[in-house]
Amino acid sequence: MKSKKEIKLYNMLLPIWLLWIFPITWLFIIPLTFLTDSAVLMIALKLLKQNEIKKKLKKVILKVWLIGFVADIPGLFMMIITQFVPHSDTGFLNWWYKNNMANVIAFNPFGNIFAFLYVLCAIGITFVLIYFLNLKISLNNIDMNVKVKRRVSLALSVFTTPWLFMFPSGILY
Repeated sequence: MKSKKEIKLYNMLLPIWLLWIFPITWLFIIPLTFLTDSAVLMIALKLLKQNEIKKKLKKVILKVWLIGFVADIPGLFMMIITQFVPHSDTGFLNWWYKNNMANVIAFNPFGNIFAFLYVLCAIGITFVLIYFLNLKISLNNIDMNVKVKRRVSLALSVFTTPWLFMFPSGILY
């Protein structure tokens, strides 16, 4: 019989990025992302010395917020797909699942260079989508010069990209 100190509870917590697929988490994800997008947009406009900040915020915040969710989908899909590779004790599937990708991505993306680069790629795709979709759609019909629009889009990308994809959930065990 094992002592209490030897028992480990695995799979009680999921990688933080998997929370997106559970409906109950949307109760806090939806308002949190709206508040984050609003704050980033307001601060960026203020730092860039824009006038009529509240008017501009009201005009674009719903688009910015929705684009944030849309832009997250490809990166989230990349993260989730790693967990659906079949298990095997030999060959490439063993390399993928046990030693280098699936488990490492789920529990510590900093565990090896393959997992780190894969997760970085998922984050990068999301980053680029947030930037370009906001630049071309959200901020398209707002009265600002192109340079300011680019900076606001960059601020949205930097501060709303799902950096939590890199969170090493293994430290919670």
